[in-house]
Amino acid sequence: GTSSARPLFDVESRWTRVASPDSTDGAINPAKMPVAMVRTTIGSAGVPAVFSVAAIAWNTRILGDSENNPSPSIFQNGDTISDIFFHEQRLGLAGGENVVLGQAGDLYNFFKGDPENLVDSDPIDLQISSDRVGSVEFVCPLRDTHVLFTKAGEQFELTQPETFTPSTAGLRHTASYTTLPVRPRAINNSMYALVSGGIARLHEYPYNAQGGVAG
Repeated sequence: GTSSARPLFDVESRWTRVASPDSTDGAINPAKMPVAMVRTTIGSAGVPAVFSVAAIAWNTRILGDSENNPSPSIFQNGDTISDIFFHEQRLGLAGGENVVLGQAGDLYNFFKGDPENLVDSDPIDLQISSDRVGSVEFVCPLRDTHVLFTKAGEQFELTQPETFTPSTAGLRHTASYTTLPVRPRAINNSMYALVSGGIARLHEYPYNAQGGVAG
């Protein structure tokens, strides 16, 4: 008799990739990370809105190791997350002297998809370059960039290349003002921050279309 051909399935459809058992640095502990708060009902007159709060299922490192696909620098350094932001479809975390942004379009993934092939959507890990050591305190949006305020009295901004990728992203020093620990606010085309120096002063950082923030 004749035997019917067996259907063929590719490897990805038959198997699920998982992290190596000894890859402890390739897993993010959700208990030490931000949680997700989702509004489940809109609410109406006399009825408050309802929100659900739950831990996030953060992606683990599937391919590579601590050398070619390391965990974000703020976790390696044991830094506390000081601020959270969104930029160019990426979730950003600030801690210590570093700012890390996850995969583009994949908010909870901070690892490369293929450590041997860097692509534009891969995570971005940036470190402040300054003689005055100081951790990032606030990351504030202004127009199409973000301004970083550090505890050492330095201000930086995310550079604005045509495409925001691991190979083009960077931090640019914009000003040096010792600000108070109060979150700065953007109004129209300027950023306003409280600056110390005898008495508290309100300082304006106007937006410069050619170069971002003009301190």
